[in-house]
Amino acid sequence: MASYEFNRRITRTDGLSVGIATVLLVAAAPASAQLEEIVVTAQKRVESLQDVPLSVSAIGGATIEQNNMAQIEDFAILVPNFNIGDSPGEYTVNIRGIGSATSNRAFEQSVGLYVDGVYTGRPQQFLAPFLDVERVEVVRGPQGVLFGKNSNAGAVNITTARPADEFSARIRANYETEYQGWGFEGVLNLPISENVAARFAALSNEQGAYMDNSAGADGPEKTLDAIRASLLWSPSESVDVFLKVEHSEVDWIGTNFQVLEFGAGPAEGFYQGKDPNAEDRFDLRQQADGNFVSGKDTNNGNDANTYALQVDWTLANSILTYIGAYAEYDSILGIDTDFGGFPATYSEGGDDFSQTSHELRLTSNSDGAFEYIAGLFYLDRNYKIPDWQFHANFAELPPPLPPFTRNRNYDEDTTTLSAFVQGTYHFSEDLSLAVGLRYVDESKDADSLQYTSVMGDPGMPIPGGIPVFPNYEFTGSRNEDSLTPSINLQWSVSDEVMLYAAYNEAEKSGGFNSNSAIPTGIEYESETAAGFEVGAKMLSSGGSVRLNLALFSTKFDDYQVSSYDGVAQTVNNAATTITRGAEMELDWAAGEHLTIGGSLAYLDAYYDDFPNAPCAPINQPDCVNGDYRDASGERITYAPRYSGSVYGDLSQPVGSNLAFNLRLTGSFSDDYYTQIDKSPETEADSYFILNARAGVGSQNGKWELAVVGTNLTDERIFNFAGNLPFFPGAFFANTKMPRLVSLEANFRF
Repeated sequence: MASYEFNRRITRTDGLSVGIATVLLVAAAPASAQLEEIVVTAQKRVESLQDVPLSVSAIGGATIEQNNMAQIEDFAILVPNFNIGDSPGEYTVNIRGIGSATSNRAFEQSVGLYVDGVYTGRPQQFLAPFLDVERVEVVRGPQGVLFGKNSNAGAVNITTARPADEFSARIRANYETEYQGWGFEGVLNLPISENVAARFAALSNEQGAYMDNSAGADGPEKTLDAIRASLLWSPSESVDVFLKVEHSEVDWIGTNFQVLEFGAGPAEGFYQGKDPNAEDRFDLRQQADGNFVSGKDTNNGNDANTYALQVDWTLANSILTYIGAYAEYDSILGIDTDFGGFPATYSEGGDDFSQTSHELRLTSNSDGAFEYIAGLFYLDRNYKIPDWQFHANFAELPPPLPPFTRNRNYDEDTTTLSAFVQGTYHFSEDLSLAVGLRYVDESKDADSLQYTSVMGDPGMPIPGGIPVFPNYEFTGSRNEDSLTPSINLQWSVSDEVMLYAAYNEAEKSGGFNSNSAIPTGIEYESETAAGFEVGAKMLSSGGSVRLNLALFSTKFDDYQVSSYDGVAQTVNNAATTITRGAEMELDWAAGEHLTIGGSLAYLDAYYDDFPNAPCAPINQPDCVNGDYRDASGERITYAPRYSGSVYGDLSQPVGSNLAFNLRLTGSFSDDYYTQIDKSPETEADSYFILNARAGVGSQNGKWELAVVGTNLTDERIFNFAGNLPFFPGAFFANTKMPRLVSLEANFRF
């Protein structure tokens, strides 16, 4: 077990935070106002957030609705040290700066996604809309024992609302005034009999096109649709059976990418020579012309289905739980990858995914000096890219190559079997020690094919391919096993204060680069994480102030890194990485009708050893032969030094029947790089975003009318930037949503 020294800057920063929070804590004498208890399942048990010895941010379904969040990407701005970037083709999900780049679509995510206890960690599955959500938890740091493999950076744990034994129904509708977006959500809960209840939920949400396109292509417009039916059956007092069926569709036309910087090379003259409207100002304008091969719009989509069964059987001293699930999706993606108003490069294709999983676990009741949880987990998964095409029209581009299409097929089968156990011994009512262990055995088989053909005609291959994309076939298999421990010491100093110290390890699978341009270097090895964390959970005696603190340091060995230079992608185990920092969350019931709070995170994340980092596609003084440079000591990507949020929530009665509700939320982030080559243009600027919601409704919550504003500061933000194909020193970026104002109506029955 390793330990890592904390940086003095962390001590100073955290000391200031603790000092401010302590003053508030002491000043808040016991009062009638109390905070609601937050219940989480971050340790596979239902327990209070204040009893969990981990750094966890939990956001309830009501907060998600109040901030008009449609999917996890919107949710990320409320949670410090949590970032989701929408790069071309996939999402990249990061906790404390650690995530998996998207140039390899077969990458395992470093952040595990769990929905109602089912592992759904593919990047495309992070697209799923928020539908009738009870709670979202972000668990930070390695989670190798209870959450399992591929949760090196942490986990996102989503719990949907379950059927209840009382009738209820609600309808929510909203209309966005500037770009004509709209949304609708309906939920119906039906008690069918004394021991059977059903719940039905559906939503449809359309995001209006918020960028002008002088080249004529449509978008970006996005539609989210989802429907869920669930059933809860209690055949006896000791058995609960939960069944869920869900279907979701995400469809969008166009993309939100634009040219960010032409640079000093020939890109500006070339782009403006083809299109006089071409510009490199970061605004709400783009010049993409869509799919020049077929003449159609850039249509994108993801259709997903999930079927899940959970059975809980309460025994004399424990609960036996079985969770079985089948999940599948198929997606299609089209990107105008030259991001200009002329037919130069375009990518199109999609992927298919299916997964069957089974988990059986035994959890002790919370009574007694010794507690335990033990289980078995099995996963069988297939991931396929049936046909991916990159079209390059060199009649438009400078290199002296013929117009061609790079065709790629990829097929991967994965089987995972694991066993885990965690035991907790309570030395007294105040002091306990938990020790856990997970063993994982995993095998992967992959087949990859790449060939180049005459552009737009895959039936006419070009012998030998194109120099940057040679023809090749690859078949590979790998088997790996791992053993990851965890140790956690927890001390309840008083009824108001709990302290903890934890050490956790995790491992992320090795695999194959599904987008490798050359036949060598396709396979890469697994990465491991070892993290130490100390923290405090505090609740004032009156229950009006909640303060949670954490200090952490984690080392990642054989860190998997990916880079894209505008032409080709690479994946390797090039770096050892350290992340360390401090996190604070504070909530204060300042009065009977007013709650305020916020969060603050400090992050020092850097490559401890990265001697062969990629060079930027521009001249760099430290670049050796144009191939590599030593990035040891540099900050990693998606690692803002400071990030956090503040909020105020007011619910004020008006007269005898009405209530005025106001919620203000501010989110901020320091600047950070989005590419490992540290090109200055790929650095995302710091920002502050203000969201607000003001509503008037009945005091019994039966109805409410509200105005919702998001990004009221109208910040221009990107969280992904990359190199323009074939133009070194020129860059593109995504464009996040501008200021939006929506009208909302809610009805409950």
